[in-house]
Amino acid sequence: MSLRSTVQNGAPAVLESSLLHGLDTEERDRLAPLLESVMLRHGDPLANVGEPSAYLWFPNGAIVSAVVRLDGGAAVEAGLIGPEGVVGLEMFSGNPASLLTAIVQVPGAAYRCNVEAIRERLDEFPGLKAAALRYGGTLLAAIAQVAACNATHTLRQRMSRWLLMAHDRAGRDRFRLTHEFVATMINVRRAGVSQFASEMRAAGAIAYTRGEVRIADRTVLEGEACECYGAIRRFTFD
Repeated sequence: MSLRSTVQNGAPAVLESSLLHGLDTEERDRLAPLLESVMLRHGDPLANVGEPSAYLWFPNGAIVSAVVRLDGGAAVEAGLIGPEGVVGLEMFSGNPASLLTAIVQVPGAAYRCNVEAIRERLDEFPGLKAAALRYGGTLLAAIAQVAACNATHTLRQRMSRWLLMAHDRAGRDRFRLTHEFVATMINVRRAGVSQFASEMRAAGAIAYTRGEVRIADRTVLEGEACECYGAIRRFTFD
């Protein structure tokens, strides 16, 4: 059985995860029975730092924020995970508990796999383990770049970079997004996010209505973004 023919809830689940799609056909066929196609909602917690994860998550439409929680309760985004990645990397490196907190930022589809089911058969999936560990290095580099960006660049540059990163991972021009959640994730006031959205809408870069953003002109956002967007895109997708 191939991933492309897996049926969930009476409908075919279409493979969008580029990490899974990069596996050879035989390994994908062995992995397919262990995968369940699910829909993730905005705000769903997928992993909590310091706690063991029950599932591996492979976004294929959803976008997940890797966040750092502070003692006061604030959660600041350190990176984005989309179809190029996986939530639950600690399993592949032998760590007993999650190294990151992961929260669904943009709702959408994902595959999930029971950690214990695959841990018992990990030797059967050398390509998956290699791909996950490679992605772990990429995510670490992206987190470092985001930290530098947040420390040195303007809100306008950071928001432009974030929207471009989200657009790359969403695979579509329209996606659900609230000012409140973005403001919390990048640790800025909601008023700043709203002002940015108004300015970008006036510039023709985005349209925004009722919690949904549409990327209308990427070139405007690319002109506003700092060099961090290009750096993250190169070592993530190139």
